[in-house]
Amino acid sequence: MKNIIAASLFLLGLTSSICNQSFKKETTNHSDWIKLSLPNGWILQAPKGFRAKTLQGIDSEPGVINSKQDSIYLQFDSGTEMMKKRDCSFTNNIEKAKESIEKGFYKTFYKIPSEHIAYVDTIDNKVAIIVRPTMSGHGTVAINISDCKTGEWLGITGTDLTLVKENIVLDIFKTIKLPKKEE
Repeated sequence: MKNIIAASLFLLGLTSSICNQSFKKETTNHSDWIKLSLPNGWILQAPKGFRAKTLQGIDSEPGVINSKQDSIYLQFDSGTEMMKKRDCSFTNNIEKAKESIEKGFYKTFYKIPSEHIAYVDTIDNKVAIIVRPTMSGHGTVAINISDCKTGEWLGITGTDLTLVKENIVLDIFKTIKLPKKEE
């Protein structure tokens, strides 16, 4: 019984350290990258040759971001929550994201920590959950980012990317922005 408890505590500590990994903030010089506009005001930077195309959705705005040159194919979905969160605070959003990784959707859907690593980070002063496969080339690279003040959210995923392509996608994620809307 003591061994089971010790093993459980070890795995909990390992999961917590994996989930709290910091998403590298430093960006390399991408002066030759282009700006892509996505639905609901989201924008990002990507290497030349990338295109974004919105597809038909029912209650959200899905689409694809791809590059024939690098053979990178990403899917995205964007929308607006119907009700703005009452407890919209940066701290609350970080705690909810961590809980979703440690005990909720991300843990079960992405099989954390056996098949994927997930962690919380901030991009453009918004809370984001980043997902990476534990073994490059076998799994999903994803970001889910939202703005609780406006209710806008964006999710982008790519699957089975080589390490080089995975790093390009992670660099793209770092450039995501939601410019403030004029009122």
